[in-house]
Amino acid sequence: MKILVVSDTHGQGIRIYKILRLIGKDTDALIHLGDVVDDLAMVREAFPNLPIYDVCGNCDWGSHEPKERLLSFEGAKIFMTHGHRYKVDHSLDRLAYAAEEFGAHFCLYGHTHIPFYGSVGAVTIMNPGSLSVPRGGSNASYGILNITDGVIDAKIVDYERIFREDL
Repeated sequence: MKILVVSDTHGQGIRIYKILRLIGKDTDALIHLGDVVDDLAMVREAFPNLPIYDVCGNCDWGSHEPKERLLSFEGAKIFMTHGHRYKVDHSLDRLAYAAEEFGAHFCLYGHTHIPFYGSVGAVTIMNPGSLSVPRGGSNASYGILNITDGVIDAKIVDYERIFREDL
């Protein structure tokens, strides 16, 4: 199973569309980690059969999307949230603890606009970065999860290297 993970698109839904046009045939689901979930409207229209899972971020005012979700794919449990409620700007400890409380050993978050892939205790954590406003010296980026028999192989992809466009 292959899952596209994006976050902090802030009005650049066209970039999600471009990624899916490139890898869409091989993509089984899309996860959006908030800011701005309205960017998914075009994607939902263009890819009506693609399962999409999203959470609201701190810029998704008035959104009725959940603040966090627990997903299960092929036996792998994934906790997803935007991250601002867990103060991810300062530490990932609260986030890792929440994932453990939900029984997940893999966690996805956004908010900081800075790509991250690593572990905190027994929890593997990934932030795919931002597709529109990268920070911390990073380029625009997204994540890919490949899940086989409950094992998650994750990577962060540099959007600019793939699409060669100016932000």
